[in-house]
Amino acid sequence: MTSVLISAVVYIGVAVVLLVFLGPLMRESGQIYLEDVFPDEKQAATVNNMLLIAFALFTLAMASLLVGLGIPSGGEAAVRVLVSRVALLLLIVGVSHLVNLAIFGTLRRRFHAEA
Repeated sequence: MTSVLISAVVYIGVAVVLLVFLGPLMRESGQIYLEDVFPDEKQAATVNNMLLIAFALFTLAMASLLVGLGIPSGGEAAVRVLVSRVALLLLIVGVSHLVNLAIFGTLRRRFHAEA
């Protein structure tokens, strides 16, 4: 196998592991927060499930887009490209998570102000 293929396979594997690890962690941690935002527990659980699906789709889409970023020419370059891809994916997912927190924080304040 070439270094390009090895790098791509390892990267997709890392992205899937991140998805499998972070998805349930974010879902579990977010449930209590969403129950505070939405008055109905079932509605909070439904929103949490939709957020988990969106997180999975977004992460896989970004991972797929980033897999073509930079073509390594050798072993050392493959490692650099792999680390860059993972770092960029983590940065994008982290920023999107912060945006979600800001949105739900605004909703929470608005709901509590109306109550």
